[in-house]
Amino acid sequence: MKRINTKKNQATGKLPVEMLKEEKPHFLPLLENEKDYGIMLICKVTPSSVVHFETNFYSVPERYINCKVQVRIRKERIDIYHQNTLISSHKRCFEKRRWIRCLSHYQKTFQKKPRAFSMAKREKLLEKNEVTSSYIKEIVRRYPYTWQKDVDTLYHLLTAHGEEKLRGAILRAAKYGLFGGSYVEAFLENSLELVPVSEKTSSSSLTFYESYVKGGNL
Repeated sequence: MKRINTKKNQATGKLPVEMLKEEKPHFLPLLENEKDYGIMLICKVTPSSVVHFETNFYSVPERYINCKVQVRIRKERIDIYHQNTLISSHKRCFEKRRWIRCLSHYQKTFQKKPRAFSMAKREKLLEKNEVTSSYIKEIVRRYPYTWQKDVDTLYHLLTAHGEEKLRGAILRAAKYGLFGGSYVEAFLENSLELVPVSEKTSSSSLTFYESYVKGGNL
């Protein structure tokens, strides 16, 4: 490097170190930092309306099926562009063989297949914390033919109140042996009046449900 910097450039007749002094005032900051920088890939959207990266699948709106898109692989996110327009953005998943889907990308399909929409909501809820996942599994077990209504309600509550508040309401409902979306909704709205129970009974009931979450049976 020292030899190159002390040798005059044939085109300008100047030393590189001299050119650096002249050009440095015109330098501009990088448009991206370490967090934002990403590798660009060209991918084709599959018939399932996803792009494949490593072992995972990331969704895009259905109208882009079979289109070629640009996938920007960032440190923490996956951004997907079509003709330089951002069409989808997901948190990057480092687990293996996962489907990372935004349900709004499948509105056309869900309008034709309402049951598929409920099943997709169920999968989203199952991906949450262990308490919520176990509660959903118990509802499906108890009500194999009518669980869709409860799942629709619980998914709505998730989007409206967030994961932690939903988890807290589920624990309260399960403590009283109440399984259903309407019960959880009532606890979230503080509109459910129950017969007071002793602290000892409450604690044992809650412990009972927590043991179920860890693998027991109700």
